[in-house]
Amino acid sequence: MSARLRHALVAVAIVALALLSHGRLFRAGWLGDDLRLLQQSQTALSEHGASSAWLDEGRVRPVPSLVLGAHERLFQERGFFSSLHARSLRIVSMVLLLAAAAMAGFALRRSLATWVGGDTARAAGFALALFFATHPLGTAAVARPAALGDLFALFFTGLSAFLFLRGRQQREKHWVVLAGAAAVFAGFSSAIALLL
Repeated sequence: MSARLRHALVAVAIVALALLSHGRLFRAGWLGDDLRLLQQSQTALSEHGASSAWLDEGRVRPVPSLVLGAHERLFQERGFFSSLHARSLRIVSMVLLLAAAAMAGFALRRSLATWVGGDTARAAGFALALFFATHPLGTAAVARPAALGDLFALFFTGLSAFLFLRGRQQREKHWVVLAGAAAVFAGFSSAIALLL
């Protein structure tokens, strides 16, 4: 079996396990205070172009605000309270969680490769991606629309770490500049990015 096929099969297995781990969310409707937030978002939609009620009690970060605004405009005709709206927003969150898991795995592989070798670093990266994608706390992040900013921050932080390590290891400054831009996008996604 070739290395590319083996890596592709491991990636497919990670996605399948993540769907198994969080799959029940796609059959559920809105949870907890989501309906109250939906009602508040309809009034905020006319003021800001995106829902300020979704994120941090009105302290909207630009990146999730743009995504939620586009999502709300898409579902304006079908109704905000439909289960299809909940399902599609959770699919967006799930894809973002998987992308964040992949970026964390790539960053770990890049940081360990010089010390432990390529195969061991690759295995550690796949293990971290599996951990990120299937951890029970990921279910809460996928389920709640308010966590969309945190998922974006996690993705952009992992991307920033990967690009920074690539730039420093290959001595190419443009990767470091792109890492800085990804870190800025992480800051525009959630306040938690300052901790990451």
